[in-house]
Amino acid sequence: MKRKNIMRKLMILFGAWFICGLDACVNDDGNYNYLPQDLVTIELPGSSNFGSSCIEGTEFVLEPKITWKNPEDEVYFTYTWIVDKDTISHDKVLKYIFPEIKDFYVSLYLTDERTNISYKNSGIFILRVETRYKTGFMVLYKESSGTSRLGFIKVPGNGETPDGFKYWNEKELYKQFHEGEDMGSNPVRLIQHFSSGISANDQILVIQRGGQGSLELDGVTLKKVILTKHEFVNEELPTIFDPLDVCYNERINLLLNSDGSLYNRMITISDAFQSNAYSNIPMNIDVDNGVSGGNITLLAQPANSSMTNTILAYDATPEHKRFILVSMAGNNRAGMAVVSSSAGEWPANYVPLDNLGDYNLVYACPYKDDLMTSWNDAYFYFILKDANGKHWIQSCYMPSSSIGKLQINPVSDILKELPQGDQITAKTKFLCHRSGDYLFFTGGINNDILYCYQVNTNKTTVFFNAKATITALSFNEGYTMFGYTGIAIGTTNGKVHFVDASRNSIISEGNPTIYKEFEGYGEVVDIIYKHTSAMMQYN
Repeated sequence: MKRKNIMRKLMILFGAWFICGLDACVNDDGNYNYLPQDLVTIELPGSSNFGSSCIEGTEFVLEPKITWKNPEDEVYFTYTWIVDKDTISHDKVLKYIFPEIKDFYVSLYLTDERTNISYKNSGIFILRVETRYKTGFMVLYKESSGTSRLGFIKVPGNGETPDGFKYWNEKELYKQFHEGEDMGSNPVRLIQHFSSGISANDQILVIQRGGQGSLELDGVTLKKVILTKHEFVNEELPTIFDPLDVCYNERINLLLNSDGSLYNRMITISDAFQSNAYSNIPMNIDVDNGVSGGNITLLAQPANSSMTNTILAYDATPEHKRFILVSMAGNNRAGMAVVSSSAGEWPANYVPLDNLGDYNLVYACPYKDDLMTSWNDAYFYFILKDANGKHWIQSCYMPSSSIGKLQINPVSDILKELPQGDQITAKTKFLCHRSGDYLFFTGGINNDILYCYQVNTNKTTVFFNAKATITALSFNEGYTMFGYTGIAIGTTNGKVHFVDASRNSIISEGNPTIYKEFEGYGEVVDIIYKHTSAMMQYN
């Protein structure tokens, strides 16, 4: 009986609590006036599915696409633009200069002043603010004192045309971004490289002999990342340390030193820079395929060498004068072996690439080395000089799985005398068109004439007279599927000529269209085109 009374009391208490709860809901004074949510829809149009991009320091304009259920309601709405967590504008059209290089999350809220209900744009909108130095020519030059300087020239790139293009250029960039500090002295060259084959994250290696020595710059900010001398194990450098070139592969980096040694480091973290240190011990050529050691003076790197498995290196040891395959894949990473003919013997009228004999190497370069054309395969040209001083050209094909076995076409690849080869000097600069159809080289007594060798017709013509010693050549990014549209020509008197390098311009024989000329770059040492991404560089 007592237990029944207890249960009855509990039921009464529960009922009272429930009724009070209902009363609280009924008497709640909060604004829960839910109105139909389709009064307005907001879209932020972008250049991609997730947003858009702009260049640092420029005003970004974004006009929303707004659809009203009742157009007469528009007068009751206010606009609020939110970037990340900050309110930046109450205008209908956003016009804003974003303060730094990064990704910003942009949202637009429309608030109905009658109900205080807000409506947000559909989806997400990311604005990527990019460096103004994303694409264009980077110019390495030096003052009369030998001080290294870094400049930039904005020219048309992929998908852009010279017609109506707004050119601009700058000088002394390193000094500008490092509080007046000089970069160094005795500059040698520039190399752009990416953290992986599909990445847009880049660094610029500046090779120089004086001052703080060679260093890496961030590709976005152009600020110093690390000195090359700090990239070795325990920061202990080889006795002789003067870098000439570097191959940045996804799996391994190879640094070529002036004494002919190669130093490597394994990449331990994918899509990252400086994830490991260079070994202090130089590489050796595989003793099963030739004498160990060697004196490497040149790396012939396909444009996609970051992703391809192999490159060619030249061993200038007098008793050998041979090409070496450097492997960067499989169990034989950083392995080196002497090249050979896939047919077992080298063809007639062909200088064996495992021993040049009486010939000396002048230049070697890849062509048709973009991913669209060859994926991981590569083709090479070789400029050779015989004992009588004549210059010759021959070529080969290297499949990605060749393991150093080169394929020679007995008709098109064999040795041919290079027309106008007698104009080549010790100061000659070479530049091969990606298609392999044209090979540019400088020459003449003052090295002030740019020649163009047309491979298909075996003809060399004068392309451009710079009227000063030419010291640097580089193509712009251009229309990557159809070759390059322009070529930068740098000289000792500080000029950079940007010239039409299309087929029509080439066949004009000495009368190309000059798009633009720039002055004041001291003595130009090197020019590279700074690409938007690894894929654009390879293609």
